[in-house]
Amino acid sequence: MPDGLRAIAYRTVYAFGISLYLHQRFSADLARPVMLSHLLYGAIRLPLWGYVAFTFAMVQLMFLGVTLYLHRDQSHGGLVLHPALRHFFRFWLWF
Repeated sequence: MPDGLRAIAYRTVYAFGISLYLHQRFSADLARPVMLSHLLYGAIRLPLWGYVAFTFAMVQLMFLGVTLYLHRDQSHGGLVLHPALRHFFRFWLWF
């Protein structure tokens, strides 16, 4: 298999957390794809369902922030949140 195809196959397989056996001569050429994979998927490698669960949890936290903090607490005043929760939601929704 040509080296370019091997690098593409390695990035694809490595991105999903599956290790791929590599020959010794080819390991030095993979510094860039490994770094690219690290930048794309972060320091913590998760299976696909882990990324889905993490994304779902972060979106739910965003919805809670919009509903409780912005709508109920800030707009109507119908719910009074603790100042620590106000700061947390303000920070979360800003970033």
